[in-house]
Amino acid sequence: MVRHQGARNAVSNIAFVRTRFAVPDPPRLTKAEALGTDEILLEWDPPLQPNGDISHYVVSWRAMDDVHINQHMGAAVCYDG
Repeated sequence: MVRHQGARNAVSNIAFVRTRFAVPDPPRLTKAEALGTDEILLEWDPPLQPNGDISHYVVSWRAMDDVHINQHMGAAVCYDG
């Protein structure tokens, strides 16, 4: 409750508000290793700014034939092929 002298001791109601979560920063990829022709190992650190609770990650992949892959690891990696 808020009491303010200039408002003649008016009392305000308590209001609870929950804001929406924002999109988190991307996770920081720390390791990407091919373990075989159909298996990879990925390791990452959580985002610097999670902007809320992280409930899950989505990992997408696609097969790449005869393409040289740059060893640079980061949040956004593009391959030309």
